[in-house]
Amino acid sequence: MPMMMQRFDTRFPEKVFGFERSVGEMLRSQVWIAISGLFSLPPTPYAGGNRDLGSRPGLFAVDYPFQDTQRIPEYLKALGDVVAPSDLRKICQTNAEGLLKFKA
Repeated sequence: MPMMMQRFDTRFPEKVFGFERSVGEMLRSQVWIAISGLFSLPPTPYAGGNRDLGSRPGLFAVDYPFQDTQRIPEYLKALGDVVAPSDLRKICQTNAEGLLKFKA
């Protein structure tokens, strides 16, 4: 979807469709991405320099007991090499706290 946001915005203008904001703005504020079980960088949307979504929608999750949890430390280190420390904290903690309204 991130690669389609510009197209959504040009094909569904707010004024024509009666939206209060663009489709891209709605997606950026309402869509969340959980990386449950995807412990490699290529499928991680916010690790590949995707600035359409940024780190706000990223949620770290584990598919225990269906995923090998031994890979998690290595994955988080690799993710920390490609995103800012503040973004890594969002992905691993504060995004979930905000979405689910709890404090870890």
